[in-house]
Amino acid sequence: MKKQFLLIASFLVIAISSFATGKPSEGKSSRSWSVDQPFGSISAKGNIEVVLVPVDSKTISIEGTEKYVNGIHLEVDNGVLKITGMKGSSRSRAVVYVPVSDISKVTLKGGADLSSKGRLESKNLFIRIEGVSKVNVKNVGDIVIESDDLHQFHYEKSERSIIRVERA
Repeated sequence: MKKQFLLIASFLVIAISSFATGKPSEGKSSRSWSVDQPFGSISAKGNIEVVLVPVDSKTISIEGTEKYVNGIHLEVDNGVLKITGMKGSSRSRAVVYVPVSDISKVTLKGGADLSSKGRLESKNLFIRIEGVSKVNVKNVGDIVIESDDLHQFHYEKSERSIIRVERA
């Protein structure tokens, strides 16, 4: 009985120590930010994914690992919501959920990605890409994509939408 107990205890110690990496684990974190000024365009930069949500709200939600969530800087300047994230691996990034009712322009820099949760209803949406970014947006109106490089674009459009790709 004593040998079985020692054998089980030693297996537990080995199993627990094999999972220890020496680094504290970064758990999931979230925070919210209230927008006190109206904005019609967004500028996003850094290791973030911006998700446009077609709801009438003034609260932006941020989710991800604690390090990246705390590294997000938000401000509204002259009608532009500026979102700046940290540099780093695209595996670990913050996701910023931005409520929009009518957005006209989004500028992506430094690896920031853009997507939408649901279908947007912007009459004309202008998306400017500076660097390497992914865009996956559903919009009822027209979309103009401008890129600073020779990127490949894959898109689907509905019957009523017009998508135009321009080179800067």
